[in-house]
Amino acid sequence: MKNASLKRQIYPQPKSYGPSVRGMLMSCLIFLVWSCGSTVKKTPSTQPGTTPSTTPAASTTEPQIRACLIDNVTRSGLSFDGNYVLVLEEAQYRFDSSIGTLSVFRSGKNLVFRNDRRYLDIAPDQLIVFRPLTKNSEFTLDNVSYRGELSFVFDGDQVLAVNELGLERYLQGVVPFEIPTHQKGYTEAAFAQAVAARTYAMHRLANPVNAGVYDIRADTRDQVYRGVQRLTDLAQRAVNSTRGMILTERGQPSPTYYHSTCGGILESDAMLPGSAVPATAAVAHDLDKDEYNCRVSPFYRWVEFRDAETILVNLQREFDIDSLRVEGWMNDGFTMSIEVLDRKPSSRAKTVRFRVEEQSFLADGSRIRRSLADERGKLLPSDLFFINLSPENPDKFYIVGAGNGHGRGMCQWGAIGMSLAGRQYQSILGFYYPDLTLAQMY
Repeated sequence: MKNASLKRQIYPQPKSYGPSVRGMLMSCLIFLVWSCGSTVKKTPSTQPGTTPSTTPAASTTEPQIRACLIDNVTRSGLSFDGNYVLVLEEAQYRFDSSIGTLSVFRSGKNLVFRNDRRYLDIAPDQLIVFRPLTKNSEFTLDNVSYRGELSFVFDGDQVLAVNELGLERYLQGVVPFEIPTHQKGYTEAAFAQAVAARTYAMHRLANPVNAGVYDIRADTRDQVYRGVQRLTDLAQRAVNSTRGMILTERGQPSPTYYHSTCGGILESDAMLPGSAVPATAAVAHDLDKDEYNCRVSPFYRWVEFRDAETILVNLQREFDIDSLRVEGWMNDGFTMSIEVLDRKPSSRAKTVRFRVEEQSFLADGSRIRRSLADERGKLLPSDLFFINLSPENPDKFYIVGAGNGHGRGMCQWGAIGMSLAGRQYQSILGFYYPDLTLAQMY
């Protein structure tokens, strides 16, 4: 497999360009033989239509989970719908909708809650927990509404906002943000997503991000959680119908990674040592039937353009390039080349070298997609791409790619494709996690 080195000269004024292309990248026709696959080489121990096994660790008690909503509170807005109580050393305070919106901000080492109805200046040695007095009470933090407890925790120089609630209610705020839940045909995919998200959350409970403060982050570093902002009937049915079901490896919840769109081929290497991402799923396919499960995704195939100036700004941020040097390049003109040095078995870029004049920058992992972000900072959809100079505009790099996300674990749009084809959620999970066991934990 050859990798192209793409060069272009950037001039401060219009001049004739002389870019050289040292070889062509693999043709995008390779996409025609990529497949999410729908032929299952291995199935989970629980077959569709059977009752999941109950592990020895099963419990009748639903666990609580702590989700970090903000990992560095600077200035936020906080309001309440329902009844909450805050108990401090000097008094007990009640909060409801009549209080209005509180401004939350740091003042020295303290945390301040203030509006024309309340003024609280709280030192780091006090416990700050807003507890709901009724089941359906909600709080709104920075325009997003949640249920459960809200804590503000001093952690070193930072103040964290943490939401604690039951795992099943937490999942109702995850599923509709991780997979579309607006069509009946997506039902089995939503069920599979509920199990995968619950499994990942249970894994985090056993392996918390910050053991003394919270278990899981509420963004893509773990899984997206947005409270009650997008409750749908299908998301709630998916959570309720799979209550307590998770995927296990040797009786323990597995780190079940998932992503938007694999683009036709799954990544077989593990994100972390011991993670259960099977190599078999990366090669399972059915070319005779031309079954590409995630071709329903808007990111199944894509084409994007990047100009060298945008990439240079990204490189400056990623590699901390001296601002005077960058300014000089912008003013005087510069030559940039991009070369994929190494690819993974799935053909995703593993290492990319960016050259600006005489200086080289090596990017790997998520840094590749950040370095190729657009002018708004939106990441390149995936590392599964090939790059050349634009045939119509020599001022831009022309990127042809497939998929969205890291490609590990369950392809969410692939799950939707399988759901639309009539596959049950147990079968979907069996395809993407063939070495795991479906179990009833509570």
